[in-house]
Amino acid sequence: MSRFICRMANTVPGGSRLTSWFDGHRERCLRCQADAARLRGVSRDLGGLEGEMLSAPGGLHTQVMATLPPQDASNPRRPLLMRVIARWATGIGVAVATLAAVVGRRARRRV
Repeated sequence: MSRFICRMANTVPGGSRLTSWFDGHRERCLRCQADAARLRGVSRDLGGLEGEMLSAPGGLHTQVMATLPPQDASNPRRPLLMRVIARWATGIGVAVATLAAVVGRRARRRV
């Protein structure tokens, strides 16, 4: 249970009603304090790399392009567009099925 509370304490956003309770937990819990110290260290290390610029290894561009699926040259966003349409169609289908189930159940109750 303690690990669950620690996970929740580290993921609950600041505007939550439980923020003060989780703040108290973080002050008492050594595991949460160690996680916070680790995060501060990683943030400090990443901040030190802010101005670093590295070049990509030779041939990386060719390898990446070879692994990508073929796309329509006239519209390179088409696969993304199709995924968005499929997602919306699935959501609409679920909503229609739910509505049909609710209407059917109410009709059955009235009879």
